[in-house]
Amino acid sequence: MERLCKELTDTYNTNVIDNKGNKLIAEEFMKISTIHKDSGKGKSVLINLIYNHYSSDVKIPEPLFIGGPANLTVHWSNTHKKIIYIFGEAHTDVMDCHIFQKGKELQDNREQWDHPNSKLMSAEYFFKQLSITTDSFIDFLIQVPATEIKSKGYHPDFQPYTGKTKNYRISKLFDYFKECINYPTRSGKKCHLFRVHYFDAKYNDKNSAFKGANIIASFLLEVQNIYKTVHKKSIPFAFKKLLEDNQDFVKMFERIDSSTGRDMKIFRYLIFQIIGNKYIHKELGKVEDKEITNLIIDFLQEETRKIIKTYKLLWKTHCPIILQFLKSDDKEFEESFVQVYNSLINVNEIVTDVYLLSRLFKVFDLTKMEEKAYTGATDQPAKATNVVIYTGDTHADKYRNFIENKLDFKQIAETGLDTTKTYGIYPHCIDMKTIPQPFFKFSFV
Repeated sequence: MERLCKELTDTYNTNVIDNKGNKLIAEEFMKISTIHKDSGKGKSVLINLIYNHYSSDVKIPEPLFIGGPANLTVHWSNTHKKIIYIFGEAHTDVMDCHIFQKGKELQDNREQWDHPNSKLMSAEYFFKQLSITTDSFIDFLIQVPATEIKSKGYHPDFQPYTGKTKNYRISKLFDYFKECINYPTRSGKKCHLFRVHYFDAKYNDKNSAFKGANIIASFLLEVQNIYKTVHKKSIPFAFKKLLEDNQDFVKMFERIDSSTGRDMKIFRYLIFQIIGNKYIHKELGKVEDKEITNLIIDFLQEETRKIIKTYKLLWKTHCPIILQFLKSDDKEFEESFVQVYNSLINVNEIVTDVYLLSRLFKVFDLTKMEEKAYTGATDQPAKATNVVIYTGDTHADKYRNFIENKLDFKQIAETGLDTTKTYGIYPHCIDMKTIPQPFFKFSFV
C-alpha cells in the first residue's frame, strides 16, 4: 500500500491502482474519492482524479477523429515514468476529416461536432473535455507565446493572434487555456487537474505588445510589421531605415556574414542568441538530471550546426549586399534582405525547441507553488509525467527524434504520419483508430 501511494503521488496517474489488481484496495479508493471529492482538503486534486477514474458519470472523450492536427504519436519511458502524446499540425483553421471514409460518413450524416459524446471533435474541444474529465494529472505544453518573465500573466489586451489566425487551432487553445497560465486566475476550479505551459519562448507579451525575446526575434517582428503597414513600393526604403535606426540589427548581419569563412564566429553568435534567451536560461537550470541537460545542449549545438551548413552560402552571398544598404540598389538590396530574413525564421525556431525540452524535464519547486499559484497548488506531481504537446509538425518531429534517439522513450502508437502519402494531401485531421483511448490508460504505467 505504501508503494502504491508513492506511485500515485509521483505520477498522479490513477491507473496504477488498477495495475495492482487488488479489488479491495480499488473499492476503498473509490469510496474515499466519492466522499471527499471537491472538498478542497488534503490531496484534493488526487482525490478528484481518482473519482474521475471510477465514476460512471465521468466520460473521458474518445473521438474517432480530431480536427486540426496532422499527426499524433504516443511515447512511453519506463526510466522516466512519462507518457507523452505529441500532436503535430500546420497552423491553420482547416479541419478536413471528410478525407477519411468514416469521417465523411459522419459529416454526411450531420454528426454534430464538439459535444461530450461526439465522434468528431476539434482539437480545442477535445483538449477542453480531456482536461475536465481526466483521471491523470496532465501537463499541457502548447506552442503559444510567453508571458513577460516578471509578470503574473498575459496583459488583458494581449492579442497574439489576429485576422485569419484568430481562427487557428493554436489560437483557440490559447484563448481557452490562458486562464490557467495566468497566476491570478489559475486557481480556478477548471485548472486544478492539469498544468499549462507556453513554450514559444522566442516571443512574449510585454504590456500587451508582441515582443521578441532576443535580437533575431525582434528583427523578425519589425520586418513583419513593415510588411503589414508599408506600401509595397516603399518597402526597400523601410528596410534600410530599419537598419539605419537599429545598430543591433546591423551587428546581427555582420555576425552571420560568412564571407570571412569563420564558422565559429557565426556558431558562437547564434548559440548566444539561443542560450542567452532569458526563458531558456531560467528553465534549463531547473533540469535536475545533468545528463539530460547535456543532451539538450548537444541538441542545441547540433541544430545550430545544421542551420549554419544550410545557410552559410546564402549568408555569404547576401549579407555583404545588406551591409552596404546605404549604397545598394533598392531591388538588389530587397532581394538579399528577404532571403536572409526567411533564413532567420528557421534559425529562431531552435529557441522554441530548447525551451520545450527544458520545460519537459524540469523539476518543479513545489515549495514555491502556493506562492506562485494558489492555496493547495502543491497537490500536483513535481515532474511532468502525463504529457500532451501540441505544436507545429516540424517541431513535433524534432521532439519525437530527441526522446527516442537521445533517451529511452519508445513510440507505442501513431496516426497520421503516412496520411500525406496515402491521400496525396497534407491533412488537418487525424483518424484515432490506432490510438488507445481514453488517454493515459496504459497497463505498464
